[in-house]
Amino acid sequence: MTVYDVARQLPAIADLRDLCRSLAMLDAILSPDWEDRYYSMNADWADGEEMASMRNGSGNEYSIVFSTAGAYIRGFDHESPMSP
Repeated sequence: MTVYDVARQLPAIADLRDLCRSLAMLDAILSPDWEDRYYSMNADWADGEEMASMRNGSGNEYSIVFSTAGAYIRGFDHESPMSP
């Protein structure tokens, strides 16, 4: 599996943003302390950009930046076949 295979399986950008917001809101309700959360969403990350992120405390994480130009993702899963 390549990064292109993974990208083809992602939902549309608007749907992905909604999913990230939902995960962050649910996590905020279940874990009031930010340090205990896996998911977060920063609507004011940069001028005209939002950032969703996940960190599981075991080294796996991702960040997704949403802008008017689209979105970009950076992620790492230490058990992934794509991991060096």
